[in-house]
This record gives sequence, structure tokens and C-alpha cells, in this order.
Amino acid sequence: EEEEEEEEREEEEEEEEEEEEEEKEEEKEEEEGSREEEGTKEEDGGKEVEVEEEEVNEERRPACLIVENTFTSILDMIDEVFPLLTKVKFLSSNIFDSEKRIKLVDLPILFISGKMDELVPHRMMKALFHNVHHNKKHLVIFTKGYHMTVWQLKGYAEHIQKFLVDHRV
Repeated sequence: EEEEEEEEREEEEEEEEEEEEEEKEEEKEEEEGSREEEGTKEEDGGKEVEVEEEEVNEERRPACLIVENTFTSILDMIDEVFPLLTKVKFLSSNIFDSEKRIKLVDLPILFISGKMDELVPHRMMKALFHNVHHNKKHLVIFTKGYHMTVWQLKGYAEHIQKFLVDHRV
């Protein structure tokens, strides 16, 4: 019984430490210009988009980019979804390195992330956001958003509309 109680206490302490760490991270993000609004967090500053390095025809150039619940790369997703395949992931011919290629995008970008996403870890969206090196980027985090249902949450359409208006699209 004492061992079980000790294990429970250790688990509780670990959970508390994780919660404190998340709170510190959220506070840091808020200090960087974020604002909370009805279950969302927005930081100033589509689905999977393969960003090509080729020159884009200016007549067909998009005015902006909207990225929702997207992974950093296929290889990172293999680690998440198929951990047993981690040692052979180098065999994958589909890499889709969004984390690398997002750096090349100079368009305004709206990142929409469901913090409860059960498929693509929320941290991958944050990594993509932080890899954009211009100030025309916005991150909206729906604290109760899941991978397939974030679009149904209150404020989703309004954030997109505001982004499009702000960037004159």
C-alpha cells in the first residue's frame, strides 16, 4: 500500500510540474503579444500545404495562407503515429518538410490550432508559427479544439474573416 501511495504521489507531482510548465509557456506567449478570447488565444505577429521553392507566377500568387492543424513533417508524424517505424522512417519518400519550407513563405499567414488535437500535436503548429520570420503571422489557438472539429468552434469563422480583412484579401 505504501508503494502504491508513493507512486500516486509521484504521479501527482509530475502532473503538477507539467501543468506549471504549460502555464509558464502560456504566460510567455501572452507576454509576446497574445490575447485570450472565449476559448481561443491569438498571437499577432488550409490544411497541409506543400510550399514549393520555385518562383510563383505573380498573377496566380495567393494573397495569404491559412494553415490549420498541420504537421511539421511526415517524418515527425511517423514518430507520433507509428513509433515502431521510427528506425525505418528514412525509407519514406514523402517528407513534406513544412517546418523547413514555411520559412520561405513571405505571405501573411494565419495558423489555426486545436490544442486538444488528437492527431497532430499542438506543438507542431507552434513550431511552424515560430519558423516564420516576418510579422504578418497570426496564431489562433482553440483550447477545446480537436483535429476534425476546430472549424465548428465559436470564433473560428470570425478569426478567418478578420485575418482576410486585415490583409485586404
